[in-house]
Amino acid sequence: MKNILACIYFMLLSGTVTGQKPVIDQSVYNSWPFIGNPIISNNGRYFIYAEENKPVGGRTAVFLSIDRKWKYSKENVRDIAISEDGKKAIFTDPHDQLYELILGTHLIKPIAQVTSARFIKHRGVEWLLYHEKEGDKRLVLRSMCTDTVLTYPFVESYVLNEKSDRMLLVCTSDSFGVIKNLYIVSSISEKPQLIWKGNNVNNIVFDQGGKQFAFQGNHLGSDKISRFWYYKSELVKAEPLFANTDIIPDGLLADNLLQFSHDGQQLFFNARDTLALPKDSTAVSVDIWSYSDDVLQLEQLVNNRSRDYLSVLDLASHNIIRLERENEYISLFETVKGTVGVLMFRKGAHLGETHWNKHCGPFYYLVSCADGNRKFMGGIRLEDASPSGKYLIGYDSIWNCYSYNLSTGQLRNLTGRLPVPTSPEWDLLHPPRGIFMVKGWLPDDRKVLVSDGYDLWWIDPSGQNVSVNFTNSMGRKHDMVFGLLNYSSRQIVSDKSVLILNMFDRKTKYNGFYQKMPNATGDPEKLSSGPFIYNVPFTYVVDLYAIHDPLKARDTLLYVVQRESSSESPNYFSTYDFKHFQPLSDLYPERNYNWLTAELFSYKSNGTGGRMLQGILYKPENFDSTKKYPVIINYYEKKSDGLNLYLRPLPITGEVKVPSFVSNEYVMLLADIYYTKGFPGKSACDAIEGAAKALKQYSWVGKIGIQGQSFGGYETNYIITHSKMFDAAMASSGFCNIIGSYGTPISEGFMYYSSWAEAGQGRIGATLWQRPDLYLNNSPVFQADKVTTPLLMMNNKEDGMVPVQQGIEFFAALRRLGKKVWMLQYDGQGHSISDSKMKSDYETRLFQFFDHFLKGKPAPSWMTKGVPAQLKEVDRGLQFDAPYFKSSLTTSH
Repeated sequence: MKNILACIYFMLLSGTVTGQKPVIDQSVYNSWPFIGNPIISNNGRYFIYAEENKPVGGRTAVFLSIDRKWKYSKENVRDIAISEDGKKAIFTDPHDQLYELILGTHLIKPIAQVTSARFIKHRGVEWLLYHEKEGDKRLVLRSMCTDTVLTYPFVESYVLNEKSDRMLLVCTSDSFGVIKNLYIVSSISEKPQLIWKGNNVNNIVFDQGGKQFAFQGNHLGSDKISRFWYYKSELVKAEPLFANTDIIPDGLLADNLLQFSHDGQQLFFNARDTLALPKDSTAVSVDIWSYSDDVLQLEQLVNNRSRDYLSVLDLASHNIIRLERENEYISLFETVKGTVGVLMFRKGAHLGETHWNKHCGPFYYLVSCADGNRKFMGGIRLEDASPSGKYLIGYDSIWNCYSYNLSTGQLRNLTGRLPVPTSPEWDLLHPPRGIFMVKGWLPDDRKVLVSDGYDLWWIDPSGQNVSVNFTNSMGRKHDMVFGLLNYSSRQIVSDKSVLILNMFDRKTKYNGFYQKMPNATGDPEKLSSGPFIYNVPFTYVVDLYAIHDPLKARDTLLYVVQRESSSESPNYFSTYDFKHFQPLSDLYPERNYNWLTAELFSYKSNGTGGRMLQGILYKPENFDSTKKYPVIINYYEKKSDGLNLYLRPLPITGEVKVPSFVSNEYVMLLADIYYTKGFPGKSACDAIEGAAKALKQYSWVGKIGIQGQSFGGYETNYIITHSKMFDAAMASSGFCNIIGSYGTPISEGFMYYSSWAEAGQGRIGATLWQRPDLYLNNSPVFQADKVTTPLLMMNNKEDGMVPVQQGIEFFAALRRLGKKVWMLQYDGQGHSISDSKMKSDYETRLFQFFDHFLKGKPAPSWMTKGVPAQLKEVDRGLQFDAPYFKSSLTTSH
């Protein structure tokens, strides 16, 4: 009988509160459908996408014509592809049966049971390539134009080089399948050539032209001991990659193959240090910490493990160069000077000490892969190569963009003199002038398109021509952000074709599209804009990641975009002009539930000189202004840019989820915070108090609770120690003592919170000894006696970011002071909850906590009486009946 009331509670929670539509609860999370995996035919006539979770736990592939006059659906199929001419599609069912579908019809033909299938093109002819699963395990090529069929039996696996159409076939040669024959098929019309025999064939690497390759394997019938083998067209058989005279420097051993250089003259591979240092028999196991250590002993011990080092083999001379050493990491780029490496040198696993530790780095070098010579680049991190390979592009510590001319060796600051103003908000997370990012290039590397966060600039990487504001400063003038459609830092755009720009309006939160010719003057031309999310420009200015690149049909101007809003789930639409959009998919599960509405909510931050801020106010779909609604304010940095995001119902892992709470008759506000240097806690408190004051002007506002996770959890702890405005609070994975955490390492051995406070999200901007007052004032535990708000906490023992002691310290302080506080600790869980059963338990307790303090519902046993440790996993304490024991604690205010 003890669980009867709890059962009634959950029946009410999951019932039809609205009387018309059911509410969102835990039963819908695993069954909520959504779209994905879009494919468009080259001719723009057909489109394929998946409806995930239809049926529940599975997926349905939807094949349709762009005009929607034809549609075909098939459950639980995979490996879907469309032929190049756009007339046929293939797919595989759960039993590995391959089918061919003639698009525009319902004509389906079974082909074979396969392990894989794909379309390839060879000398202008398209082929269907599939690998049979049973029998002789044939690899079959079937011409899509003729009746020609080619087969290769006993194929265990294969590798296809699409540029050359060369194939490597790994075939079994004995009844046990242990011995492997490696064949090269130089052309589809030619007979396979046996080039190697052995076992454990793996790590196959082709050069870009398909003329040579290397692999690992154990050779049979040879006295040549080698794990690495090499083949090129001139050879009859594969040969050992490393000759007996090839010595890898420092006694390293080859570990795995990586890639050929662009010109095919070098092969890059990883080498591993396998030499064990001899131990001193008189030594004892002691860690010696020294002030002169570049990296703390604790971090050294955590990261004291064997690693691979990039090396390169010159295939002509067989000279081997070790390119990486300890604390070095190289990225490779293809340029007009061949393959070059950009080396980053840093001490330790983290870069958090860079603001004070001169030995920490990072420092950058340009490395010649031909001879290993290095050129010091200082603090300029070169991150990418231009499409034609003439330049390397990099950034300095304040995100100015640089070009490095590989022919002249000239390093040029491309953005340092651009007339870009500094940001009014002090924020160590972003440099004063913002973050510059490359968005695309004109042919032959003539100009590079760079974003300053708002506008786009055409910049000559050679410095010979004046930079031009391509968007005519329209972004900063109107608080809009522009980007280039289908963003890629190596994207080449034609200077003779119109450019489609994506746009995000920071005032209205609208997303849309503009266009402009590359050499045109004036403002970009607006195509469309509205309260949707299509494809938001990727820039530091927008606190939102919503990149859904449109698909373009190769042979037409047809695009397929994904569109969503707060009230409509993501769906696919077709467009030719980005003005008119025709629906392709039609999946709107939210219409079956008591969903939500979203609106921008403006409020003034509390305190002297408070500024106007924004948030997102979510109300139930069936909102009635004559009723009283409990309100939960949630926060983490800034969230208002997500006004038009669709929030798919998901289990709660730390932060409260809007769909489930709003559907269950709550109003939620996601509030922005504006930060002031040295006062992160007060900044949060002023913003959230200001939001609460603005809310209380409405008659429908009832009791107000607050909730935050991680940094938001810290802010929750701070707010309740400085404000009496709130009726309940929940802090997930929050900390309480910046002084205590200052010298506490996180799980990776790094003193995270000192750098976090001095030069990171903590925004204190000074050391503990420079401004001890700021550390004291921003630590909630020292004001715990001021708390009047009931608090629920979650701090897990395996949290690698916020030490569990932070939660225990705050809980113990509040308990000692007789405050109403509860803390949840989930075994084996970290900064958030990953276990599905524990997510369910956590969500249940969140609802019970807020329902009690904000809706006046009964408190469950775990809140009124607790759950003794010996009854852990015996009774969850969710019931509302008699307790196991009576607490001796008294609550005082």
